[in-house]
Amino acid sequence: SNEVIFSNKFKPLFSLLSNERDENGKLKHLPKVDTVIMTGGRLSSKSFTCGIFSAIALVDYHWNVLYTRYTNASIVDSVKPEVSSKLELLGFENIVKDTNTHIEYGDNRIAFKGIKTGSKSQTANLKSLSGFNCFVNDEAEELPDFETFKKIFYSIRSHELRNLTILILNPTTKNHWIYEEFFINRGIDDGFNGVKENVMYIHTSY
Repeated sequence: SNEVIFSNKFKPLFSLLSNERDENGKLKHLPKVDTVIMTGGRLSSKSFTCGIFSAIALVDYHWNVLYTRYTNASIVDSVKPEVSSKLELLGFENIVKDTNTHIEYGDNRIAFKGIKTGSKSQTANLKSLSGFNCFVNDEAEELPDFETFKKIFYSIRSHELRNLTILILNPTTKNHWIYEEFFINRGIDDGFNGVKENVMYIHTSY
C-alpha cells in the first residue's frame, strides 16, 4: 500500500491501535487512555488523519468504529467521503465493502451516524450502538452538552478491544463545555500535546 506521511504530533494516536495485552490481561501501549481530544484550525489535517486511523483500525485491528457528527444531514456530505477517500490511499478499496452508511470488512464496520434526530435536540437511540469499541465525533464543538457526550461515551463498551472516544474540533470558545471539562477542570493549557490521566491531547496548527 502507499506510504502516508503525518506530522509527528499524530504518532501517539496510532500507538493506541494495538490490542496486545500483558500477562494480567491489561492492554499495553498507553492503556489508560480512553479519550483523545484533537484540536486545530482548518487544514490542520485532524479529520484526514482520523479517517486514515479509522480505516486502519477497521482492516488491520478489527475494530468497530462509530463515526459521527451531531447533525445527521451532514454525515453523507462531509464525514463519510472524508473516510471513504482514504480507502484508495491505503490500498483498501478492493477489500472492504463501502455502502452509503457503512464501510465493512468481514464482521467489522465503520458506521456513519448523526447523533441528533430531527429538528429538536433529541439524541438518536443509543441502544443500537452495542458492538462498537471506538466513537469518533467530528466537529465536536457541535455537541451541545456534556450529558450527550457521556451517554455515547458510556455506550461504547467492548471487552475484547480498547474502548476509545475521539473528539475532533476547531479550538472552541472558552465557555464551551469541552473546554471547561477537558481543559480548565484538568489544568490543561491551550495547545498542549501529551497525555494526562486518561486523556490524550493532540493539537496541530497547520
